[in-house]
Amino acid sequence: MNSSQKIALVCGHFIPNLGYIEVYLAKKMAQQNFDVCVFTSNKIPAYVSTVADLNIEENAYQVKRLPAQFSKGQMVWSNNLTAEIKKFNPDKIIVIGVGKLFPYPVYKKFKHKEIITLFGDNVHNYNLKSGGMVVRFKQKILDKIKNKVYRKALKISNKLIGYTPETEDLLLARFPEFKAEIQQKYRFVSLGFDDEIYYLNNSLREKTRNELAIDQNTLVGITVTRFNKNKQIEKIVDFVGKLNQYQPVKYILLGAANDAYSKQIEQLIEKKKLQETIILLPFEKDKSKINALYNAADFGIWTQPAISVIEAKGTGLPVFLPREKSMQHLTLDNTGLFYTELDNIFAQKCLQFMTEANRKQIANKNQWLNYREIVQQILNN
Repeated sequence: MNSSQKIALVCGHFIPNLGYIEVYLAKKMAQQNFDVCVFTSNKIPAYVSTVADLNIEENAYQVKRLPAQFSKGQMVWSNNLTAEIKKFNPDKIIVIGVGKLFPYPVYKKFKHKEIITLFGDNVHNYNLKSGGMVVRFKQKILDKIKNKVYRKALKISNKLIGYTPETEDLLLARFPEFKAEIQQKYRFVSLGFDDEIYYLNNSLREKTRNELAIDQNTLVGITVTRFNKNKQIEKIVDFVGKLNQYQPVKYILLGAANDAYSKQIEQLIEKKKLQETIILLPFEKDKSKINALYNAADFGIWTQPAISVIEAKGTGLPVFLPREKSMQHLTLDNTGLFYTELDNIFAQKCLQFMTEANRKQIANKNQWLNYREIVQQILNN
């Protein structure tokens, strides 16, 4: 592949400091000497408005922020997209976020270009049961609009890349008329981690444990996720109590907020007398501090899919995850365990796993999730 190729990355929103897949792909492609230009809107979705920063951008790639003529939720539209892409004249176009409406002109005006479309569809964002009748009605209208863009993407794209294991099944169920196109063009490529941010470092491990007043030989677990009821943090608190029945542990819970649910978790920790065991920390924006905490820990537990699972794997952290299809690739090659219930049986299984786990070997096994590798998987697969 000619490394001077021009690549247009098209996505409705591009927020560098939050580090979604589009940010890492732009960064890593530029580092591999591709000429990268990101075409996006000048909008910030409401759900990240308090933490988003549009000004933190890499110098290695261009970002064209286009004025939005329409914006609703995550859907956004700019009349300028076609003209700006024509000026750049890319060899390849990578589209992320089909459902945001923004990339629709790509499939209308650039059929002569190689188009690679990435899909992140999973069962969690296919659940339409929440909300009242009016909410569900509005959602159906939005879905009609989204489906039009999806159909264009499935028909016109040269490659269809899904970044959760269940995406292909969901696309086939939703668009059975495109079965042939999906089966021919579809490939799975996982989300990944940035190895400049998440990495294994023994000196960092020792330093962070000293700062937390944790003995170097103590078994330490961690969960990193924004607290809300859907995350079921109380299950993790209960499980820490079960682990303590067999072996004294320390556990870092990072992601608390100043809200009622986080207060409930704090009260549950007190009720179970785990104040000396569980270190409760607020949500952390500084990725270097999160990396340090991953290094300080010995294992991590999550109750549902989260990008923090994969970021933790960049440090070689063994991960314990619920048994569901969206995460079936994240314990491959004995790099973690699945659970059905966080019960006493699984507690013993975890402790046994940790007696045999080799952190450096696991970190090496996880390198296929490095975004440096993922760029090549997307472009060459």
